[in-house]
Amino acid sequence: MARNPKQRNISLTTPDSPYWPNHKTYSSHLAGLLNQEYDRLFHQRIGPEDYKKALHNLLPFYGHSAYYEQSLRLEYTLAHAYAGVDANEQAIYHLDNVSENAYRRSNWQAVQESERFKATLLRHCSNHVDSYVALTNSADAMNLLEHDGIKAKPYEKLDMALYFAGRAYVLGRFPDFQRRLGEAKEHITVLAAQPGEKQSKEMRLQMALFHWLSAQLARVRGYPLQAYHHASEAIDIFDSYGRTIDAIRINIVFAGCALDVAEAQDERSQCFVHAIPGALLESPEMIRQEGSPLVLCRVAGVAINKAKNLASREDDHVGMALAQLESVRKTRLMDSLEHREPTIGKGTVAAAAALEIGYQTGDVALQGQALTTFGDELLAEGQVEAARKRYSIAKHLLQEFELGGLALRPHRALEALSN
Repeated sequence: MARNPKQRNISLTTPDSPYWPNHKTYSSHLAGLLNQEYDRLFHQRIGPEDYKKALHNLLPFYGHSAYYEQSLRLEYTLAHAYAGVDANEQAIYHLDNVSENAYRRSNWQAVQESERFKATLLRHCSNHVDSYVALTNSADAMNLLEHDGIKAKPYEKLDMALYFAGRAYVLGRFPDFQRRLGEAKEHITVLAAQPGEKQSKEMRLQMALFHWLSAQLARVRGYPLQAYHHASEAIDIFDSYGRTIDAIRINIVFAGCALDVAEAQDERSQCFVHAIPGALLESPEMIRQEGSPLVLCRVAGVAINKAKNLASREDDHVGMALAQLESVRKTRLMDSLEHREPTIGKGTVAAAAALEIGYQTGDVALQGQALTTFGDELLAEGQVEAARKRYSIAKHLLQEFELGGLALRPHRALEALSN
């Protein structure tokens, strides 16, 4: 007799169920071990040794005949343990098995969760196209669950829309990026109408991510002021609630947005009023001078220094390098605004140092951004052909690794040189 959808679609985050012990191949021993490892892996703060211990305990059961639901959870747990020791290929192998076996039995909940986890691991492996495919599979499974009468929670829909938007931006699929952000905004409107939700921590963090991505979209579309306001909203929320890694990245993004606005104006232009985020407000004098390109550069400098301090504390070498690239840009712009003679070579040295960190860490996104900044510095020194070469290398490198969102900047620089 076929099980009803709720019995068939039990979350992979649930290690056991009262529906299962009567099955002939159900293992009480494996059930106890899965409960133990679930508690360790999913509910405690753990390190690499704990993941290794989980692998040691669980691998003897792998490959032996077991009840289907327990087999899914065994492989799902193995995937988490392998991911915890940076063995992502093995983790993805097990997630593929979970997804295939769950699909054959119309267990859409397991398909959704395994494909979503796989999308995250593929992103960490810089396999952005396959990550997007896995995310699409996860979304399709969510829709099939709804057909079975199991509706996704509003937060799950919002989370999916924001995740899709982030992946679309990375790939440079800008129409899809804009559409997914529109979907996220609709989900936010629904959630915000629920009593108490608007000020909940989870809601505020989702809003911060929405503003972060909206800032990136505004930059893509050439609206620097709009991007600045979105980044301002995000930075204040992440400063209070977000993880340190998020705070580092949003401070860097905000600095870039502030410098975009400063570059779009000159000292003679009529300045708009740009709200300075409370997290970056150093003195009342800043408020009185809001909108001045020089003040925007100083605010960007505060954000850059904050990102550097956090990155140093977290031993985040990539974050430190990205902050340094924005610092190079800020110095170049301030030299121009204050009519100072630039120090030849200082910016290119800093860009080369960031590029070296990109090579050491294998971070292609950092390599591309460092090469672009290198080109900017060479162009400012009047070395047009050398700058063109760096832009071209950056563009092709980023496109080769499917980082279309980041490839837009060197692409626009090359277009400007051609014109």
